Amino acid sequence: MSRSQPRSGGAPGAPGDMTALVRAFPWDGTPLGDRRDWPAHRTGVVDALLLSPAPMASFWGGDGIAIFNDAFAALLPCPPADRLGRPAGESWPEVADLVGAVQAGRAAAARSAGFSAAAVSDASGAAAGVVVTLASEDVGARPESGFDTALRGASWSAAPDGTFDGPSPRWFGLTGLPEAEGGGDGWHRVVHPEDLERTVETWAGAIASGHPYDVEHRIRTGDGSYRWMRSRAERMRDGSGAPSRWHGRTEPLDWRRAVENRQALLLGLADTFRSASDRRDVIAHAVAALGRDIGAARVIYAEIDLAHHDATVEAEWSRVDGLAATPPGRGVALDRLALGRRADLEGGMTVVASDGAGSAGLAVPLVRDGRLRALFHVAAAPPRRWLPEEVALVEDVATRSWDALERIAAAAILRRNQARQSFLLVLGDRLREAVDAAEITETTAEALGRQLHAARAGYGEVSGDDALAFDTGWAQPGTAPLVGTLPFAALGASSVEDLRRGLTAVFETDVEALTRGLATVVAVPLIRDGRLRGVLTAGRAEAHPWSAEEIALVGEVASRMWEALERARAEAALLDLNATLETRVVQRTAELASSEARFRILFENAPASILLIRVGRDGRAVFEAANAAAEAFLGRDGGEIVGRDVAAVTGPDDPLNERALACAASGEPVQYEVTIEVGGETRTAESVLAPLAIDGGEGQMLIGISRDITAQRSVEEQLRQAQKMEAIGQLTGGIAHDFNNLLTGIIGSLALMQKRLAQGRTDTLERYAGLALASANRAAALTHRLLAFSRRQPLEAKAVDANALVRAMEELLRRTLGESVVLQSVETPDLWPTLCDPHQLENALLNLAINARDAMPDGGRLTIETANATLDDAYVAREPGVAPGPYVVVSVSDTGTGMPPEVVARAFDPFFTTKPIGQGTGLGLSMIYGFVKQSDGHIKIYSEPGQGTSIKLFLPRFRGVDEPAATDPVEGVPRAEAGETVLLVEDDATVRDLVLDVLGDLGYAALQAPDGPSGLEVVRSGARIDLLVTDVGLPGMNGRQFAAEARATRPDLKVLFITGYAENAAFGSGHLDPDMQMMTKPFAVDALAKRIRAMIGRTEG
Repeated sequence: MSRSQPRSGGAPGAPGDMTALVRAFPWDGTPLGDRRDWPAHRTGVVDALLLSPAPMASFWGGDGIAIFNDAFAALLPCPPADRLGRPAGESWPEVADLVGAVQAGRAAAARSAGFSAAAVSDASGAAAGVVVTLASEDVGARPESGFDTALRGASWSAAPDGTFDGPSPRWFGLTGLPEAEGGGDGWHRVVHPEDLERTVETWAGAIASGHPYDVEHRIRTGDGSYRWMRSRAERMRDGSGAPSRWHGRTEPLDWRRAVENRQALLLGLADTFRSASDRRDVIAHAVAALGRDIGAARVIYAEIDLAHHDATVEAEWSRVDGLAATPPGRGVALDRLALGRRADLEGGMTVVASDGAGSAGLAVPLVRDGRLRALFHVAAAPPRRWLPEEVALVEDVATRSWDALERIAAAAILRRNQARQSFLLVLGDRLREAVDAAEITETTAEALGRQLHAARAGYGEVSGDDALAFDTGWAQPGTAPLVGTLPFAALGASSVEDLRRGLTAVFETDVEALTRGLATVVAVPLIRDGRLRGVLTAGRAEAHPWSAEEIALVGEVASRMWEALERARAEAALLDLNATLETRVVQRTAELASSEARFRILFENAPASILLIRVGRDGRAVFEAANAAAEAFLGRDGGEIVGRDVAAVTGPDDPLNERALACAASGEPVQYEVTIEVGGETRTAESVLAPLAIDGGEGQMLIGISRDITAQRSVEEQLRQAQKMEAIGQLTGGIAHDFNNLLTGIIGSLALMQKRLAQGRTDTLERYAGLALASANRAAALTHRLLAFSRRQPLEAKAVDANALVRAMEELLRRTLGESVVLQSVETPDLWPTLCDPHQLENALLNLAINARDAMPDGGRLTIETANATLDDAYVAREPGVAPGPYVVVSVSDTGTGMPPEVVARAFDPFFTTKPIGQGTGLGLSMIYGFVKQSDGHIKIYSEPGQGTSIKLFLPRFRGVDEPAATDPVEGVPRAEAGETVLLVEDDATVRDLVLDVLGDLGYAALQAPDGPSGLEVVRSGARIDLLVTDVGLPGMNGRQFAAEARATRPDLKVLFITGYAENAAFGSGHLDPDMQMMTKPFAVDALAKRIRAMIGRTEG
């Protein structure tokens, strides 16, 4: 088995939160001073204390400054940071007297109230601090464990001749030995191999002399770990004075022994690491010290090559005979050293494992810059449990070793860099003294060749674009220099292409024209202005892998040589230039004057506003020039602009100054739109600021160009207003037309009812009431459609199985479509659930089916198909407002007449219809569009004239837990049970009176309030309330806020919201809280009664 734990994690005994707190604490602000300057005795005690699983604290100096571990921190009544670094009297008053007694020297150790304290001495023997831990009886009072047994030790006895025959039960619990193996020499098996010979000799000496037996050694405990113990025994005599038996006891040593040993190990390693200059010495000492200290069978240090999934063993220490050592530099499989947990190591996790087959492993990663660079692999045999302090020690040694290796590597790099810099400085001096190109290239070749211990070096300059010309070169005695022309063809097409691209090329003996007897030649190209100008080469007679540092050095030398060549050529050209300089100056002055005149004409007469701005190093932006268009736009003349700070001209609130500073800092153009007030007139301009590649003196020059778009914006606003008015006109006309028809039916029916009542005729009242109710229901349906289009229709979103919904609608759809249209449904198995209002989805499918039927007057086929689909980034990029991700698709396809593109483009517009007047409102598709968008979905129409139409509804996949389907309310109008009370909060008196009448007819006790505050008084009165019925749109405190306040007083209160208009569907989240439901106005009285009964909870019929 194996497990992984974070480096310096919080496992018992491992460095945890307190370790981090202690390391980060500002000790230099306390009497203890900087932690890096602490004496060895304090550092050792604190390190051991932080590793201990037992509750321990230490107090230092005259004030008793507190430092404690994770186990001790768990006992604190406050955050550990509040007590860390505080005097004993402030950090732990309960033990302050105990600490004071030990500090005052009245006792080297003391006990009080379940705690014990012991003094810590410095190097001179003087008291330096106090360590406080749980008293032994408190440890013993805890449940028995292997750790407790190790703490308390065990008794044993032996025959006069030393035969071990009387181990106590606690001895077997301590060591884990079977009772059958505990006698005789069986105890040898639990003594650490390094301590066994000394222990046996001491025991034999005591038996021979009769003197008391006293030895310190490491004992393997029942969990497989070794602990330092002290074994003592005395020989007893019988009544006659003859030796009778040996009685002994093995007890754990004071923790200070382990601390001293570990501290000695770390100090020894520190001394070794400090003086080591060879990385092999560091690694060898680290693995050997670890192996001996924790009793390992093998310790390996390996460096990792993640690209090739292997590791290279750099050092190995082995204790057990027969374990084959891996030679340094040998590659091994990374998974073997990682104990099968490579991913954990790469994540910086320590892996602790026991394979149950005779060994136990430990792997500690060394991660730097987010990459696994090396690891320490520790193996033990026989299997054992690794102690937390052992894991922490390996991690500590690993970190210290890596730090030492990095120091040695850094020192080596520093030495090489110093040698390199010294070489380059000397070379630079020599190149400055060279007078011509030949001397420069010869000097460079000689210096480079000697620095790289090369046999030959030289510089070849590109000649005619197809060859290298080596005019001079350098070579060691016995090697001919490379001089002459070398065609590119001799180097190979691929190598020449690499050189042209600026890549270093290495040539072996196969390119004889370049190597000429050498084993390897490195060639570094010299690229200037994007072209290959030359190649600097160095070659060695023996095989040699060229390092990155060597190649970089050749490149640096090539650059300096080229600079020297350029200087020499410039000096030569300067001599030639001096002869004609005066003529050139005159010509150039005339050209500049002509260019400036042309620029001035263009600048002054440009229709766009142009400003020149200089951003100084002091952060000031100043106008340097402004053309006539800029003066007109700003409403100022040039004298008020040029030479003044930008902020002073444009005003402190104008962002131009900040934009100029940002443009100068980034070197990138800045585009923006600016609006200013000039003479009471608002002006708008599109502007761009860009840096100029000209001398700005003490700063950066910018050019700002603005185009006045005031008139354009005015025209655009007028167009938007016209479009808006057109849409409002369409919406108003459509609503007025439909509602006039509906109101005619309602008003006419009610008028006739009044007339018949006045005549005393009641036989036709039911007919007129039905007509009025039918018109009212049509008005309600129109309202629902309008709300759906505006995306303000309240939704009751829930998980929906679209397959089941379509199946349930098939009979209704067939009756609706008639015999001439064939209905076909195609279901996708394993269809995802979707989150939407199922009733709205049913309405949408019914509406689409009716539209499809009307598009097939001679009959045809209607197909409803379901599918899963995932919309990727490429698709949503073409569909603004659509989110990528998984969707459930419901498609309705017909074989009807189809639609031309211009009809498809307007299909979702409100009141747009192609049906004859009186046969369609134009709200059907717009209602479906509103429902889909309100459900965070997407809708798409595919249609061509004569080819039919397919409309696809994309509804988002639901990933939550399906809610159980609600059962239909029971038939009939249910009545209240005795005492059931409903609180009604409604600001509309008509609606309130109507609902109160319904509640009274059903036998409910009714409480009422016109608004939220009044309702809260009723809620807080203590009256019985089985259900709260509240309007959402209450004045002041709305229904949602009122319900939240009411449920804060009565958490189990059930709430029924009634609303005719909601700002966000289902309160913006798609779900109501538990025990909350919603009904939309208008609603049927029977539906309200059934909903109230269902929510209060009566289930019988």
